[in-house]
Amino acid sequence: MVTESSFETCFREHFAGLVALGESMTGDRGVAHDLAQETFARLHDRWDTVGDCRPDDDPTAFDPDAWSRLVAVLPARQRLTVTLFYGYDQPITEVAETLGVSVNTVKSSLAKARIALRAEMERCHVE
Repeated sequence: MVTESSFETCFREHFAGLVALGESMTGDRGVAHDLAQETFARLHDRWDTVGDCRPDDDPTAFDPDAWSRLVAVLPARQRLTVTLFYGYDQPITEVAETLGVSVNTVKSSLAKARIALRAEMERCHVE
C-alpha cells in the first residue's frame, strides 16, 4: 500500500524542479507553477500505479531556483535546450528528439546559450 507520506515526499523533492522546467518552457513562473500543480494533482490520482518516489540526497543535485535565475536571460528555445541538456542531463540526440529539431540545431542553440550565459555571468561578476 502506498502511503500519503510517500507522495508528499515526492512532491517536496520534485515540485521545484518541475516548476523550473515549466518556466524554462513558458518563460512565465506563474504558468509554470500552475502546470506543476496540475501535474502533481494528476499524479496523485494515479499514485497507486506509480509506486514510490525516493528523494535525491546528492548535494550537487540540480538546484531549480538557481537554474531559473541563471537561464532567465536566454530566449525561450535556448532556455529549454540548456535545461534539458545541462539541467536534466539529456544527450543531444534526446534533446533534439524532444524539441523536434535536428542535432545541429541543438548544438547551435547550446553554443549560443553558452556565449550568452558567459556574458551574463561576467556582467554579474560570477565566476
